[in-house]
Amino acid sequence: MLNSCDKLTLREACNDNNFYRNYLIAEKYLNHFKAMGNSPYVEYACKYFSYWVYKEMLKDNQYGYSVSELRDIIMRRKDVNTCNDYVENISTQIYLNIKKLIDLHNNFMEVLGGTNSFDLNKAEKLFNFYNGLINTCYLNSDDSFCNGIETIRNGYNETLIKATDCAPYNFLQPFQKRPEKSANTIATAAITAISFASIMTYTVNKRYR
Repeated sequence: MLNSCDKLTLREACNDNNFYRNYLIAEKYLNHFKAMGNSPYVEYACKYFSYWVYKEMLKDNQYGYSVSELRDIIMRRKDVNTCNDYVENISTQIYLNIKKLIDLHNNFMEVLGGTNSFDLNKAEKLFNFYNGLINTCYLNSDDSFCNGIETIRNGYNETLIKATDCAPYNFLQPFQKRPEKSANTIATAAITAISFASIMTYTVNKRYR
């Protein structure tokens, strides 16, 4: 697989089998958008691309690339012109915030997947996880990270408010009214973009193995 790597472009990263494999997956992901045209889902998919590339390829910052730089490399090599307005360079704090939202969302999905109505143990797990985040935000915040938490909170409460088998974990309290400590910047489409995670699991073509 490494024999096909363009060393003039990716330089020392060509010697990293895992990095290059993920690079090929990223190529397939962006190339997939050609068939999507002007689909409204492209924005969300591009934002998820930013998160995934950082998580799988850049988190350790071993080769000094940014998300936008890798996207530009793929565009030049594959003649793909997409995600122009939606790719974002992810910082460590943004990555951690997105991960918290994804974990909260996944916990919600686990609650809904209970064999007997809703899963009480999973509801308690989500309840405790949410309470660990509640002091990071305040009521009516315009912070995107807090808005993401609020979106999940509203969905959870609307779904479980009448689920007596999940009491006392069937209602998540709102944020308190207090000054905001700091701004947590995050892609607001992160929650919706979670559904595109499966696209990122494309099996690399045999010729790349």
